[in-house]
Amino acid sequence: MQTLSIQHGTLVTMDQYRRVLGDSWVHVQDGRIVALGVHAESVPPPADRVIDARGKVVLPGFINAHTHVNQILLRGGPSHGRQLHDWLFNVLYPGQKAMRPEDVAVAVRLYCAEAVRSGITTINDNADSAIYPGNIEAAMAVYGEVGVRVVYARMFFDRMDGRIQGYVDALKARSPQVELCSIMEETAVAKDRITALSDQYHGTAGGRISVWPAPATTPAVTVEGMRWAQAFARDRAVMWTLHMAESDHDERLHWMSPAEYMECYGLLDERLQVAHCVYFDRKDVRLLHRHNVKVASQVVSNAYLGSGVAPVPEMVERGMAVGIGTDDGNCNDSVNMIGDMKFMAHIHRAVHRDADVLTPEKILEMATIDGARSLGMDHEIGSIETGKRADLILLDLRHPQTTPHHHLAATIVFQAYGNEVDTVLIDGNVVMENRRLSFLPPERELAFLEEAQSRATAILQRANMVANPAWRSL
Repeated sequence: MQTLSIQHGTLVTMDQYRRVLGDSWVHVQDGRIVALGVHAESVPPPADRVIDARGKVVLPGFINAHTHVNQILLRGGPSHGRQLHDWLFNVLYPGQKAMRPEDVAVAVRLYCAEAVRSGITTINDNADSAIYPGNIEAAMAVYGEVGVRVVYARMFFDRMDGRIQGYVDALKARSPQVELCSIMEETAVAKDRITALSDQYHGTAGGRISVWPAPATTPAVTVEGMRWAQAFARDRAVMWTLHMAESDHDERLHWMSPAEYMECYGLLDERLQVAHCVYFDRKDVRLLHRHNVKVASQVVSNAYLGSGVAPVPEMVERGMAVGIGTDDGNCNDSVNMIGDMKFMAHIHRAVHRDADVLTPEKILEMATIDGARSLGMDHEIGSIETGKRADLILLDLRHPQTTPHHHLAATIVFQAYGNEVDTVLIDGNVVMENRRLSFLPPERELAFLEEAQSRATAILQRANMVANPAWRSL
């Protein structure tokens, strides 16, 4: 049994009492936290390895409650200046179709490198390109090697509402050289593929990989498809997830809000996680709260695409589980939870004209324990407590931007950049130490980044997409 001890750090436990313990230790055995304490009060057990955390803050790893990984190779230009559906049909779908499995492997490694370096240990990957052959195998191979904790939420689309076709045609006229791509599947085919995917991968990589069904959004999935996903989640003791009210098109197509639409069919339940929730009113929040639905808020991508701002404070006031998701790498352009936390705090202060509407303590909870709640994983991750998985990060606050610091939560949310993350453990395994990644050694990194740039350029060429011509990459 392998043991590891982190000593002399300041523990921000995020436990039910939100304890902050100075000059403390955490003892890890076989991937779990088995003991913790304060040096002045107790002596840590002997360990095979000791990590000195003097001058550092020890936190539970950040949880990216909703994201799309492969799209990271589509960032850097093509998405700029586009709103949601323009971005979907002229950038995202054609870009994904032009990707090959080897591109996906590079995308996943690039994404994980950026995510881990900003302290993210768990990601909820909403895989909307899993329909293409070889993509799943490529992604899973890298996830297994890197060692991150991942929910592979396999998306599916099984209907296209004809009333939106004229709108899509108009958007396509803006980029006529880009092929109109469809990622539709027959309902029965999607069911079979997701079932096979779960049979093959759920619980693999030492239990770090989970598989969920992910109907895309209410206008793009039949009631039959959503009912199947709901039953699948219940039968296999997982969760299911979908995009909800990201634009006002959903409400116009249903003649009611998506939350009301789903309640009519009995589709709101405690195993459901919904993302975005931008076009929400008090009734929608009340419906989700009534059925204990979990939420992921993608505050940066919603702003990036000009979609709007979700009523996060109203959900938080009701005690709902609301996590933070960085969303697509090409409608955020970064994978940085600390950066998104700061944006979350600031945008709601501005919108509500209330400097205390979301405290830094609550924002930090959303990135850790509330993010775990939103994934139904708070019994395993999200806080530093005995019995939980050892997903831990060490932040070094000895930087100009974090000096002086007097209030830990405020320092992390408002002063930190993300590069303060020094060491990352997932399941007790050190995946980064002194900012050196175990899965991307320094001597390989430059060549890897050059390969990622080359592959991204080739993808844009195959898809007949161009970046903003006013500014070109060096």
